[in-house]
Amino acid sequence: MDEIANPIKINESITIYQDDCLAVMGGMAAKSVDLIFGSPPYENARTYGIDFSLKGQEWVDWMVAVAKESLRVCKGLVAFVIEGKTRQFRWSATPALLMADLHRAGIHLRKPPAFYR
Repeated sequence: MDEIANPIKINESITIYQDDCLAVMGGMAAKSVDLIFGSPPYENARTYGIDFSLKGQEWVDWMVAVAKESLRVCKGLVAFVIEGKTRQFRWSATPALLMADLHRAGIHLRKPPAFYR
């Protein structure tokens, strides 16, 4: 995994990666990670300066791939903070679509917590 940009090694057992998650996990052995926690781009609304532009079902399909690869490499908890894009009082509903696709793929989900801003 030499091509990964700037892994942060905390100590012998902890390394933090901030890079393209599918590229990073693609080079990892199955069940080699203890925890995966992330906050992916909220479709094309919050891109974190990485020119991310997926939205709608295209974003959902990408996140399904991310979830499946995360479950392959992680032996512990896999958790993501996810929100859909809202513009002019219209929510994209991509988190709900993602949950449905993950459920149909046989991935066990936890009930999401209620969020109020």
